[in-house]
Amino acid sequence: VLSFTINFSDNVIVTGTPQLGLTIGASGKQASYISGSGTSALAFNYTVGSGDLDADGITVGALTLNGGTLKTGLVDATLTLNSVGSTVSVNVDGIRPTLPAANIVVDNQLDPQLVVMTFSEPLDASTIGTIADWVVTSHDGSIVFKINNVSISSGKIVRLTLATVDGGDLTTMVTNALAVGHLKVTPPTALTDVAG
Repeated sequence: VLSFTINFSDNVIVTGTPQLGLTIGASGKQASYISGSGTSALAFNYTVGSGDLDADGITVGALTLNGGTLKTGLVDATLTLNSVGSTVSVNVDGIRPTLPAANIVVDNQLDPQLVVMTFSEPLDASTIGTIADWVVTSHDGSIVFKINNVSISSGKIVRLTLATVDGGDLTTMVTNALAVGHLKVTPPTALTDVAG
């Protein structure tokens, strides 16, 4: 949640839900009035949504009534903003890391027990979890493979090392047929990118 406070020279009575315009990346957004009626400080909030992205600082735009009112006594408050604080370091990343199926690689010839996944962006290494947090199954879910190790490198490459092959244990054998049918990898629910 991005929180903003607009300070007036006098107490302001608010009706409705005035809005504060924002530019996040190339998109116009609106922070909505939250509280402060009867005081000189009004609070506005905007909840970052999925897909919001601004790597060089958001921009604060205009204060609008949005069908409401801002009054000091019987007089309409001036909506022009002055002395707006810098937002150059207020960066937004609402893009979730993804893992396209093409970015899951199993080399059946050289290392059939290694599953290498390249995510779309750097991950928070503290959220990759343990072997118990990952699930690797055959494409139809009929076989759940045993995982011996999980590691991360280069920020976004996760390697799952499966159990050593045991001819009598299907959960250790990633056959060509299973790999061609694509393995299914389920990451931890807590997995996030570096922006959270």
